[in-house]
Amino acid sequence: MAYKETVENLRYVVHEINDLDENRIMRPQYGDLSLQERRPNYFDKLKSKCAYCLKYASGTPNEYVERVTAIISIIYRNLVEINNSNKNKYPDILDKVLELLDIEEEKLDKYRIYFMVPHFIESGILEDDTINQRNALIKSVVGDLDDRIETAKDIIKESDHKRAVLTREATKGSFAKAIKQFEEAQEYLDRKCNGWLWASIGSILVFLVILLFFYNEAPEAGSSRGIEIYHTAIRIAMLAVLGGVSTFCLRVYRSQLHMSRHNYHKMCIAKIMDSFVYAAVDPEQRDKILSLLVESVVHFGSSGLVRDGDDHMTSPKLVIDQITKTLVPDKPKP
Repeated sequence: MAYKETVENLRYVVHEINDLDENRIMRPQYGDLSLQERRPNYFDKLKSKCAYCLKYASGTPNEYVERVTAIISIIYRNLVEINNSNKNKYPDILDKVLELLDIEEEKLDKYRIYFMVPHFIESGILEDDTINQRNALIKSVVGDLDDRIETAKDIIKESDHKRAVLTREATKGSFAKAIKQFEEAQEYLDRKCNGWLWASIGSILVFLVILLFFYNEAPEAGSSRGIEIYHTAIRIAMLAVLGGVSTFCLRVYRSQLHMSRHNYHKMCIAKIMDSFVYAAVDPEQRDKILSLLVESVVHFGSSGLVRDGDDHMTSPKLVIDQITKTLVPDKPKP
């Protein structure tokens, strides 16, 4: 431990530090060039370090007390140099002195750790009873934290359950709305299909009746060849028109039937969506199943009614061309 004489030397140096004229050394009137601006609260920090070392110097090894005393003495001499400098010399020496002060204060901080040992011993933190008390306090705090963590986990679990229930109810509501919309659309499409079906049947029957009428009607006796060609052209034009109407009705009926099958497919998928989604174990599986079901609703397979979105039925123009070629055969080439 430090000798009494060594401690007194440290006390003397600390006393000299405390007796310095802070205002003359800091010189706040110099503005940015002053130590007050360069090192705010410099003396408060320095006096705090010196007081700490002096307080626990008696319990610190003598060697370290002597080194700290020497360091504080160097700091004191540099501060005296600043104190004795005149107005013109003060700004010139301040930078150099500050560099020396920073070096010595770094050394002082390095040796202050040795003064912490008697501080810990004096506080009683190393005694068994104190350690046991602190351990008991730590255990109680940790135990309380564990209880709070478990409570928080229960709250989170309950919150997740409530959110899952609310999500399921909201999802069921969405599925119900989708099913209702598909059912309403299915009723509308079925009515249109039935209407175009009867229109197609009616146009075909009219076409057949007119065709039979023209077939059974005999040409007038004594008619010229021009009159016969004229009547024949009228009949062909009428049959072409009726054929075009029948073709149009069949096309629209076929497209409406295709849309009806497509909507029926969507309605069936929407009705079984909730069964597949709620059968999932975790949210990842549920999201994957839902995405596949939505994709199956959007992408409808081939119904066999429409090929590649095009209509391949025979147009009325082709019918007229075929009939014309039959009545007027091509002339043989010479």
